[in-house]
Amino acid sequence: MFCRFNLIVFSPKVTLSGKFFTSIVCYYLPTRGISSFAERIRSSQALKTCEAIPDKCYEHGNYFLFSCDPRKVLVHKETTSDKTKHYRLRGVNYRAVSTVGINVKNDAVFLGLDSDSVSQFALEIPGDEALMERFADSNGRFLGVRKSLFLLPNAESCITSQACSLLSWHKKKMHCPDCGGVLVNFGSSGTKFCQSESCVSNKTKERHHPPINPVGITILSDELNSKVLLVRQPAHLPGMFTCVSGFIEVGESVEDNIRREIAEEVGLDVITTEYVASQHWAFPASRLMLGFHATVKSTEEKIFIDTSELEDAGWFSPDQLRDSLERVKLMASKESSLMPDSDDRKSFCWVPPKGALANTLIRWWLNKFHPEA
Repeated sequence: MFCRFNLIVFSPKVTLSGKFFTSIVCYYLPTRGISSFAERIRSSQALKTCEAIPDKCYEHGNYFLFSCDPRKVLVHKETTSDKTKHYRLRGVNYRAVSTVGINVKNDAVFLGLDSDSVSQFALEIPGDEALMERFADSNGRFLGVRKSLFLLPNAESCITSQACSLLSWHKKKMHCPDCGGVLVNFGSSGTKFCQSESCVSNKTKERHHPPINPVGITILSDELNSKVLLVRQPAHLPGMFTCVSGFIEVGESVEDNIRREIAEEVGLDVITTEYVASQHWAFPASRLMLGFHATVKSTEEKIFIDTSELEDAGWFSPDQLRDSLERVKLMASKESSLMPDSDDRKSFCWVPPKGALANTLIRWWLNKFHPEA
């Protein structure tokens, strides 16, 4: 059992005639450990949808700090039972962030509640080296966000991606696209509110939420599942090959997107598709990556590369994939630059590291069709 407290939300509304009225909503939020996932989600949603997050949530909250320009996140190294060191997100308390001149209640973005009912926030701080060193101290450091997604545990990588997208939207979404009016934060900063008369009278225009762009990403194999097709773009680091991917266009299903992207980029006809996994990805903007496995006929494997999008593409065996996974795992453990020794950009050396959905898809395919003895 755990204690609860009542959160009474006074939510002002405007009628079509311009008169104000107040609706009262009562939520029950836990003050100690949450016993189920459903309770934690409902409590988090109550906070996200109330007009003003209670002061207690801020005062007892946990804050993940991000610097701007370049975007970095505060982490620390933790030694596990097997004496290996891993990066973890470092949270700081309300007192630490409020005593350095940061307007926490205006700038912090609410992420949710953890299993101990502690409110989790993301907060952007100035990229001042002295300030960053103050928070990092001897055991912490500010690590590039993109790199952190490959080094943090999966759950914390997801938090970082969520936080990065929300902070970026919170900073950039300042004006209403319908009337041009200034938007105001609504409670958790995951919603913004337009107070102009024209938008308040039209409920579909009143509130604004962070957008997310769906992307299909596919591990493509022959129908016998003996090999996998991977591609590389000119923007990729030398030696890196990855899965075919592309934005889902208006009117497309995910399956349509997969068939179109593979036909466009490598000139092959997909015969089957199967959903595997999904992932939120914050770069370069908030994306929902939808991962699939697709197959083509084993008799129709000749590749016709679209050189306007791709630099190279090829079929790779299970042994080649395993070697590349081990190579990238070793580089990540040493925190070495993800760069091969060869100067040949097109030589297949490695795949995206753990933390990227392409890596998940490749490991899924190997485990399902070519499990090691």
